Amino acid sequence: MVVIRGKDDVVRVLSRVCPHRGMDVNPTEFGRPAKGNARFLLCPYHFWSYDLDGRCKGAPEMQKAAGFNRKDVGLPAFRSEVWNGFIFVTFAGDIPPCLRCTTTWAKSLRNSSSAILKSSRAGMGTARSTGK
Repeated sequence: MVVIRGKDDVVRVLSRVCPHRGMDVNPTEFGRPAKGNARFLLCPYHFWSYDLDGRCKGAPEMQKAAGFNRKDVGLPAFRSEVWNGFIFVTFAGDIPPCLRCTTTWAKSLRNSSSAILKSSRAGMGTARSTGK
């Protein structure tokens, strides 16, 4: 998987596997950084290129292949959601959106954070009052 923020500012999680020959489209062995900025993804095997939304932008020599249309191929996108800077990814299409769960999590985290903060402040106050 590769996590990408597209030119449209949308975060997507795409397959890193080129559908043509199954090659990784972002292999570090070919001098590509594991993270950073890219304008497109390029398969090093036959140089198929993909836009940051997963669409096939170029497939050299495939214009000669009967019935080939680059609009019919692309990097599959995985269902993902962004919540408070976390990216949730699932292969299941039948589960409810994370947003339903995150409301409960947010309340729980707020309550836990408040309790931890109060506890740590109380502990600091005790340590200071004993002169340690």
